[in-house]
Amino acid sequence: MAVLIVSAFWGLQYSVFVAILATLAFNYYFLPPYGTLTISDPQNWIALVAFLATALIASELSEKARRQALVANQRRKEIERLYGFSQQLLTTENLPELLNLLPRFVVDGFGVGAAALFVTGRRTSTVPTQTPSNSTQSASGRSRLAANPRLISRTEFVSPRCALG
Repeated sequence: MAVLIVSAFWGLQYSVFVAILATLAFNYYFLPPYGTLTISDPQNWIALVAFLATALIASELSEKARRQALVANQRRKEIERLYGFSQQLLTTENLPELLNLLPRFVVDGFGVGAAALFVTGRRTSTVPTQTPSNSTQSASGRSRLAANPRLISRTEFVSPRCALG
């Protein structure tokens, strides 16, 4: 039981150590001659090895369950962040606000230091203009817009250590 508890809280390395200690204690207290670490009957070697193997297998299974629980918790948190972001995307009708949310989500979601959103092919005027359906834009005009992307939104993360120092 101690092997499982140690494996669940501290990991496989410590549980292997506890399993070996438990095997020595089993030999000392329950195998004849009692009170010594010697084994007089060859059948007791089988019992000792079986006890140690059972403890090691149980500790490995407990460690694996602990790792899977940690991974599942990380995935749950990621899904919660994605769900919250998708709700913001669906409820936001203001395009500039939405464009400001994208880099902030990238910084928060991926743990990066900064993110920026560049939009290419966007007109610089604030008044929307419409092009007649029969007119075509020249290739040089398209390439000029694509060559000059405009920074729409930028989010930076400054660590508290850097801000204080």
